[in-house]
Amino acid sequence: MTEAVKKFKETLEKVETVSIKTGDSNDISKILAASLLHNLFLKLGKKSSLENWSSSGAFSQYLESLFEKSFLKDNLREPEHILIKLDTKKIPVSELNYEKDGDMLKIILKGKNILNHESITIEKEKDAVDMLILLDPPAGNIEKIIAQNPHRDIVKITSKDRSLSNKISDIILAFYEEIPAELKEPLWLLIKEENKESAHPRAEMLALEEKLIQTPVNFEKIEEAKEAFFGQNFWKLLGRALSRSEYEKNIRTIWTFLPQSDIQKTSMKPEWLLSIFREIRNLRKEAKFSALLWEEEKDGARSVSAIVGGGENGELAGIAAALGSAPASNYFYLSGFKAFSEAEIKIRSGLKKFVL
Repeated sequence: MTEAVKKFKETLEKVETVSIKTGDSNDISKILAASLLHNLFLKLGKKSSLENWSSSGAFSQYLESLFEKSFLKDNLREPEHILIKLDTKKIPVSELNYEKDGDMLKIILKGKNILNHESITIEKEKDAVDMLILLDPPAGNIEKIIAQNPHRDIVKITSKDRSLSNKISDIILAFYEEIPAELKEPLWLLIKEENKESAHPRAEMLALEEKLIQTPVNFEKIEEAKEAFFGQNFWKLLGRALSRSEYEKNIRTIWTFLPQSDIQKTSMKPEWLLSIFREIRNLRKEAKFSALLWEEEKDGARSVSAIVGGGENGELAGIAAALGSAPASNYFYLSGFKAFSEAEIKIRSGLKKFVL
């Protein structure tokens, strides 16, 4: 057990409430990692809250195929309280009282001047959780997450130095001698998802796979979960994406273009885009960088967005900064282009600064 994991274990044992945040993410690897932690905390008797993915039918079905049916229902509803704010410059309050009037509670403000109720605001505010876990959120989300989620302690888990699967397994094994049976399949899927972006197999992840396979793994359950998330249309979309992919050797980049017609014909779900990106990276290992560009239509206006990823962390951060974005792990998003050609020219200019 590393010192970092030992410290995490000691801290967790003292807390009652935990909140796990991944930020604005359709990243199935982060969702699996967060769900594994959430289930671990529930097993340890903690009150745990998770990002709300129930609005996504694809993610809900996927997670419910892997975990207990009550998985999403056992989500701590983070306590809130009502905050009444007064601008004391406009409302010079000299006395504040409250009294019961039947079922009503009256809050009485007294002052020298006539009170202006327009200077009174009523807001909801979350109570602080004992531990806030930032699980590899996009760099641009971190400040907002911290500001919107009151907490007493904060822990950051990233995939920069090691895979999430290895870090999550280390945390689980800090409390159990072996990976609990109900967590094996989601951990197996997490390993497989992370391996898709590796140019070569990583020894530490291969060792974890070997450790998991020493006792039975329910591969039928894994296939059911994959079918719940992907389905036939995903693979049809992937086929179209591969047919529209080109490798640009001088900058070691695989380009993929998805026009609106492909998206409509396959009834594409937004949750699939990052998985399409990863499947292409997995199949085209010769590419150091990948760029997936797609058309989308909002309010009658059509635009092009992109996911760009690959390379080393330092390289990717530099490319993202040059293009006015920030990494979300080993990829970043771009949007607002009028056409594929505009997006391609812009992305290529950023890549050439670091590849050539």
